[in-house]
Amino acid sequence: MPVLQLTMKGRLDGPGVEWRNVFYMEDPLAGPAEAEAAITAIVAAYNTHLKSQMHNDWRLYGATWRNVSVSGYGGVDVEFADVIGTNTLSEMLPPQVAGLVSFKTGTQRPNKGRKYLTGFGENAQAAGRFIPTVVSAMQAWGDAIVAYGGGGGFPGRLGVAQIDPATGLAVAFNNYSVAIAREIVATQRSRRIGQGI
Repeated sequence: MPVLQLTMKGRLDGPGVEWRNVFYMEDPLAGPAEAEAAITAIVAAYNTHLKSQMHNDWRLYGATWRNVSVSGYGGVDVEFADVIGTNTLSEMLPPQVAGLVSFKTGTQRPNKGRKYLTGFGENAQAAGRFIPTVVSAMQAWGDAIVAYGGGGGFPGRLGVAQIDPATGLAVAFNNYSVAIAREIVATQRSRRIGQGI
């Protein structure tokens, strides 16, 4: 079945840092309508669960999707209204300090994925641990991502893909079955744009 790569694009306006979160979706049709429906659901999850926890310098501003089952398929940009953080109660944590949501598939490899969430305010954590309201928001966000793929009424499923480094194409895919929001503050590593974070 065809696999789409969905890259969510964001920025931390104060430090001028770009961030990305890459999702994969397996879909029998794998066309523009399916990609845009998934992106709309992911944007809604950010808007509903994370926006109020993010510093007001945090911004989700666009997405790109491409079919990673077919070689030579370029990316297609998707525009939507910016999602801007609304937490003005404290300064923003440094960009490398992030929340971590782990995903598991409950099947053979590839069976794990993770998403780093950066842009929280300093008041989101204490002594290296996120406060309970932030952990709950990250868990709700992760659950919304799993629900889209695990029975949210859509044909497509969000999950983890194994990408062949030589071709850039998906060779295996498994849909997410559970999300786990981590309480301990994570440090995200820099990666190539479009590959991680």
